[in-house]
Amino acid sequence: MKLMVFDVGGTEIKYCVMGDDLQCHFSGAEPTPLDTQEHFFAVIKEIFHRVKEEAPDLEGVAMSLPGFIDSEKGKNNGGGFMKYNQGKSIGPELSEILGVPVYLANDGKCAAYAEFSVGALQGTMNSAVYICGTGVGGGLIIDGKLMTGPHYTAGEYSFMRSGYDDWQNLDHSIGFMGGSRGLLIRYFREAGLPEDTKMNGRELFERINSGDALANKVLDDYAEYVAKAIFNLNALLDLEKVAIGGGISKQPILLERIRVKLTELFESNVFDVLLPRPEIVACQYGNDANLIGAYMFYKENR
Repeated sequence: MKLMVFDVGGTEIKYCVMGDDLQCHFSGAEPTPLDTQEHFFAVIKEIFHRVKEEAPDLEGVAMSLPGFIDSEKGKNNGGGFMKYNQGKSIGPELSEILGVPVYLANDGKCAAYAEFSVGALQGTMNSAVYICGTGVGGGLIIDGKLMTGPHYTAGEYSFMRSGYDDWQNLDHSIGFMGGSRGLLIRYFREAGLPEDTKMNGRELFERINSGDALANKVLDDYAEYVAKAIFNLNALLDLEKVAIGGGISKQPILLERIRVKLTELFESNVFDVLLPRPEIVACQYGNDANLIGAYMFYKENR
C-alpha cells in the first residue's frame, strides 16, 4: 500500500509518500496556510497532484493534524491553531477534492501510536510523548492502549496550566510556553527583543551550543518548565517512559537538560515518599513520527 502522508504543523505542512516499509519518499514541506480553509485545501491539492505525477499508484491520503479529531468521521471537533477547520468535516471534503480516501488523526496521537508500535515506547504499559512543535502535542499510552477519550481530547497537554494566579495569562498555558515558540519567547524577553523577532529554534540552539550564557539560562528555564509538566503527568499516570519529539528534540542538549531538571524535581520532592521516575527518551522517529503514525492509522482503519 502506498499513501500520500501529510503532517500539518503550526509552521509548515510536511509530506511524503509512504509504504509498508515506513520510509519517506518524495518528501517536502510547504508553509501552513493560516488564513482560510480554501487556501489550506488548495495547498493540499497542489501537493497531492504534483507528487502523484511521480507516484501514480497512490491509494489514499493519511493526515496528522492538530485538534480534537474524530477519525471515524474525519471531523475536527475543535481545538488546534487552524481555527478555520474547527467543527468541520475535513476528511470527507478532502476526499471529494482529491478523489481518494482520506483518513485524519490527531498529531500527538499519531506520534504516540508510532513510537508505541515500532519506536521508543515499545513494550511499555504506561507512557507518553511530549512533542515540542510550535506549540505542544501530546499522546498517552495507558494499560498498553492509545488513549483517545470520549471527546477525543485525551493527551491535550496544551490546555494544562503551569500556574493559577492569573487564569487569563497565556504564560501559564503549557501549549503557549511549553513548545519551541515558548522557548524563543523566553529568549526574546530575556534579551529585551520584540516577541516577533525573526529567529528560529535552529538559530537559538546554535547560540546555546556555542556557550552563549543568556541562551543557556533560557534553555535551563525552559527545560525546568517541561520537566514540571512531565512530573505532574507522571504523578497522575505512573509513566514508564516519556518520549520527547518535535523539531528541537533533535538537539541532544535539550534532552540532557530535561533529564537533569526532572532529576532535581524528584530529588527535591517535599513528600517523604518518592514516586518512580519515568525515563526520558527521544522519539525514535523524530519528526517522522507523526507521518508514520498517520500511515499506520490509515492502514489499520480503512
